[in-house]
Amino acid sequence: MNSSTLYSFMMRFFTLTGARILGAVAALGTNLLIARVYGADMLGTLSVLLAVSALLAMMTTGGYNAIATVLTAEYNAQKKPELLKGFIIQGTKLLSVGTLLGSAGFAVYLCYFPPEIAYSYWKTVAAAVVFIGANGAIFFYCMVLIGLDRQQSALLPDTLLKPALALLLLLITAMFSHKIRISDLLIIYGVASLAAGVSAVLFLHRTGVWSKSITAKSDSSRWIKMGPPWIVTSIVWDFFIELHIILAGIIALPAQIAGLHIAFRLRMIAGFGMRTLYSLLLPEIYAKNALQNGAEVIAKLRLAVLSTTAFSVCVMIGMYVLGEFALSLFGPEFVAYWPHLLIISGAIFFRAIFGPAPAILSMSGYQTQPAIVMAVCLVLSLGASAFFYQTHGPLAFAVAYTGSNALSNVILWLWAKKLTGFDGSIFVLFTPTKAAQQVS
Repeated sequence: MNSSTLYSFMMRFFTLTGARILGAVAALGTNLLIARVYGADMLGTLSVLLAVSALLAMMTTGGYNAIATVLTAEYNAQKKPELLKGFIIQGTKLLSVGTLLGSAGFAVYLCYFPPEIAYSYWKTVAAAVVFIGANGAIFFYCMVLIGLDRQQSALLPDTLLKPALALLLLLITAMFSHKIRISDLLIIYGVASLAAGVSAVLFLHRTGVWSKSITAKSDSSRWIKMGPPWIVTSIVWDFFIELHIILAGIIALPAQIAGLHIAFRLRMIAGFGMRTLYSLLLPEIYAKNALQNGAEVIAKLRLAVLSTTAFSVCVMIGMYVLGEFALSLFGPEFVAYWPHLLIISGAIFFRAIFGPAPAILSMSGYQTQPAIVMAVCLVLSLGASAFFYQTHGPLAFAVAYTGSNALSNVILWLWAKKLTGFDGSIFVLFTPTKAAQQVS
């Protein structure tokens, strides 16, 4: 990578990470406002409902959102706009059906696990419909934009616009009323998500992928084969945290849920930098792989593991130095979750040093392996959390979360190396270039 390319990469990284940080500050501000004005119980209950809604939103396209980046990068590199248009059209149809099914699922969930605080059933369900549909659109269309190398357009609606608008709407609401129902808060998040979803659609429309001059073609058999296995992988990879929050909502106290929620959210903010790095590098890796340029794939993998590992070390240092102070902003009762925060943040380090193994497997046509590994590790994590909660309290969630993440990363790294020949871990930095190219 020459100096001009490196400069361009770093500028894009800092721009996107800066936007993520601003959005994260807005999200934390929203949580802080809810905790201070409406109480920890309200925050804990809201975190559970948002986790359930986001989980259902992830499943609306039947896994198409998870394969959107790799397929978009492939079709774009191979100059096949007709297949890209067909993929987007089919994904949009699935989104419509998935939103209806997800909303029905939320309505059933609310019947069996109603909040312990005041709420309106139908207002909560209506808000969930908007939230699920809008976030389903964000998850799908933004992944397509990343595959088109439009990272700014892909990430800004979700990472900056949505949390900033939610904070603004909450501030306006708090100015006029100190009494609010959980359904009203969910409406705020739904409106903010809708604005972000519309923005993502507009950004995608500007790329010309829906141009009338392009005749859509389908490769449904391949898409259907790839998509469903990645539902499991996406849920585990992207919603590992939400699933633990949902479990905590069943067995833990509201104040404990709030503490775990804040600790996990701080960990997610810390992980934004690594997600930005992957969003910049993975489309290039996918494109080089589609063109069968193994040497370039290895070079990009080396850059990815070097940059993410360095970032993860900075995260761990930052959490140790500033974590306790960050938690104290939400109230003195949240400081007790500093050890939880340190343990949870360790997952970032393990993910960095063992590299993007699921992405390597996906681009090589192996979708089932990540789904199996991550589903098993999820069950182990949730089971350990529930079992050890009785004796160790919320700390059980933190240890189980990081331990299962470490295990899944190791197994997927070994599997990816064996099946594809590509080593995306930190060990690739110590492999001679010629030897690495011969393996690929």
